[in-house]
Amino acid sequence: MSSESDAGEIVVLTLREHADGVWITRLVDRLVDCLARDGRTIRVRSLEDWLGRGRLVSGAGFGGVAGIVNRVSPSDAADPALFKACASLLSSAASSGVPVVNGPASYAVCASKWTQHVLFARAGLASPTTVAFYRDGDPRHRSSADDVAGRARDAGMAGDVLVKPNSGGFGKGIRRIRLDDAGSSPGDFLPAFDDRVMLLQQYESPRALYRVWFLNGRVQCATERTPGGPGDEFAGACAGSCSVAADLPRTCRVPDEVRAEVEGKILPLIPDAFCGSVEFLVRGGDDGDARLYFDLNLLSTLPLRSDNTSGSWDDSYDPWEELAKEIIGFFSASRAR
Repeated sequence: MSSESDAGEIVVLTLREHADGVWITRLVDRLVDCLARDGRTIRVRSLEDWLGRGRLVSGAGFGGVAGIVNRVSPSDAADPALFKACASLLSSAASSGVPVVNGPASYAVCASKWTQHVLFARAGLASPTTVAFYRDGDPRHRSSADDVAGRARDAGMAGDVLVKPNSGGFGKGIRRIRLDDAGSSPGDFLPAFDDRVMLLQQYESPRALYRVWFLNGRVQCATERTPGGPGDEFAGACAGSCSVAADLPRTCRVPDEVRAEVEGKILPLIPDAFCGSVEFLVRGGDDGDARLYFDLNLLSTLPLRSDNTSGSWDDSYDPWEELAKEIIGFFSASRAR
């Protein structure tokens, strides 16, 4: 069956400010190596510049594009205009028969921490108690400190809670507050977020934080990290080798029960999520190895082969190379259909 994806260029889509980020350059280098003897080419395009050239709405608007690798982070495109533009582009490409790595459905889910927690609930997995509510200029919706404390208590929260943006990454905008102190300084922790949705979440003291990468329907690799102190648990969590947290992530093996949860419960709910990661924490105290899932991300920086100091995988294994090969295989299979 013929489609617009029969021609040769693979587009790596990003934001203009991220074109030189390691999550782009490392992948592009591996893709170029994989396509050394293939007729297709790789091109990095920023969302802003590509759309700025104009898109043909009626007719073939993706001529010459063999596929799109979506590397626009939903959390970094939290600005509503950027999110809408990217979602529209991905949806238009998929509707035109252009294969998309990390398509419009998964992109929409990952743009909102609210919808991520709904997905974890649908998967039957535990996550921290969370309440989402809308804030705008309407006085009826204006939230006071007492409002925050009351809503948290109504949901069964106690002690410390987190105030979080619905869209955001790398711990940006997260504030930890104590319910008993909530009435003292409302301006300190009631920011106005871009999409006007704020989350209240029960704070859970983590003994360890884990990020598990997935690729084409299966678990790829994982890292773990022990928080170094108050607030450090928000500093990029286990964001691969670009983390700036006090205790850098360590590669680790993935237990069978975690593999079963990611592959058998989460990924079937987001079938167009080709690659990305999930995060969970293991609580301290008497809860043993109880896992609480709190993040789903389509764009997180994989560890390097040299990061494997714990011997969690074979010395010859390169997660970035595997990612590139799987992407090329995905586009090749799409072209053959």
